[in-house]
Amino acid sequence: MPEMVFKKYRYFQNQFIEINEESSKDEIICEFCLGTFFTLIEKSGKQYLECRCGNKISDKDIHIVRRDEAEKYQKLLESIDLLKDDFLFKIRTENKNTSNERVGIYVDIQNVYYGAKDNFNGKVDFKKLMDNILRERKLVTANAYVIDSSVNNKNFVICLKQLGYNLRSKELKVRTDGSSKGNSDIEMAIDILNDKDKIDTIALVTGDGDFVPLVEFLKSKNIRVEVYSFSVHKNSTAFDLKQTATQFYEIDEKYLFVEEK
Repeated sequence: MPEMVFKKYRYFQNQFIEINEESSKDEIICEFCLGTFFTLIEKSGKQYLECRCGNKISDKDIHIVRRDEAEKYQKLLESIDLLKDDFLFKIRTENKNTSNERVGIYVDIQNVYYGAKDNFNGKVDFKKLMDNILRERKLVTANAYVIDSSVNNKNFVICLKQLGYNLRSKELKVRTDGSSKGNSDIEMAIDILNDKDKIDTIALVTGDGDFVPLVEFLKSKNIRVEVYSFSVHKNSTAFDLKQTATQFYEIDEKYLFVEEK
């Protein structure tokens, strides 16, 4: 297979013409990556250009953008992002420590389930958990992430839904050697990033240290990150997660479910 050669082109008299000079006002620019180097491909008597990013441009959807216009457009997008970040920063500052503070709760059920079992041989009362997290603040969303085999009690799942948690379920992956793997780190991170613009405070209910980079990013956006996890009898919370969080709240006996006798 011949090596792909990338060059600059312009569209003239219904065909792609190679440009030899360093820059040209009518050079073709990729609308996805703003690149200006393409390889020319001819197939079945038709021509099209392929950018290094993989974007293909045919004569039917030719999109010619002047370099100065492309740069202005890129700067406009950057300015919009800066304005949005500045606006959200101010809103979060105004809402802090008021009843208008918007809270998103993200619970790693597997982590909490085994944390309560290992530390107290008990179960977390998820109503108490939500009440202690909110403290009269506004709830935007409460997501509970469940690995299908970790909690087999259907009544437990129904109870979570009735309490206002959105269930995010994931199947346990079994490897060929018989071992298994199951966590919802990626799903939790994606949901948090998607929700971040409408939230002032993230309540992260897990002890997993893999969330440290995400916590650092959220704090850079003036988002308060509260971590709720265990630390009494067994060190079930990563030290760097405690240190990175805006505030760490220990899950102790007051969060546990008390069975009626």
